[in-house]
Amino acid sequence: MRAFTLIVVDDDPLIIHYVEQLCSLHEKIQFLGGFNSPLEGKEFLSANAVDIVVLDIEMPGMSGLELAAVIQEPTRFIFSTSHSEFALEGFNLAATDYLLKPYGYERFKTAVDKIIKIHTLEEKMQVREAPTLTVKSSYSNTKLPLEDICYIESIDDYVIIVRDNGPELRIRKTLKNMFQELPEDQFVRIHRSYIVPYSRISGYQKSKVFIGEKELPLSASYKEEFLQKMKARG
Repeated sequence: MRAFTLIVVDDDPLIIHYVEQLCSLHEKIQFLGGFNSPLEGKEFLSANAVDIVVLDIEMPGMSGLELAAVIQEPTRFIFSTSHSEFALEGFNLAATDYLLKPYGYERFKTAVDKIIKIHTLEEKMQVREAPTLTVKSSYSNTKLPLEDICYIESIDDYVIIVRDNGPELRIRKTLKNMFQELPEDQFVRIHRSYIVPYSRISGYQKSKVFIGEKELPLSASYKEEFLQKMKARG
């Protein structure tokens, strides 16, 4: 279970200390710090990943409402104030909740648990099955995870997919057609007979590309494009 990070922005140091105490009671919250001004909070947010901001509204220099307007997702915020008349404007700024001072632990917990639930659901939705390629080999369809491919070689009228987990797959297809089925941001052609995944390239020289300890030829006709793509990837 991961910890959800939280900061508090409030010009009252007693409130900052109080929120820190409340965080210590919640097993899923990691308190990262408190800031007396929105400008300090904004600077911290620009350099750090924060899940939850507990945000006072009335502060000198820059209001909590102004800071909330520039907070970017996935960071979410909870307003904390002594004035209930700010509630509507706070929710218009997509505040997850509104804490009316003074509040206790249970009310605080309800507010942060809303954000934890939202983050958890979003993280689950972002989990995707590893990208695959469906290939027909030996009269059957094989769903092949792209990450298993070491390299692809063309021999006569066939392509041979060399992979980690399992035997080579022999498919009746041209290398050109195979390349068109692969995501171009993950694979590169280095020779009329070879396609390799970027993730497997361990090094390259003037006319060679290394896939682990395997040495493959880098032909002159593909070299310039290969080098440009490798340079672009850093």
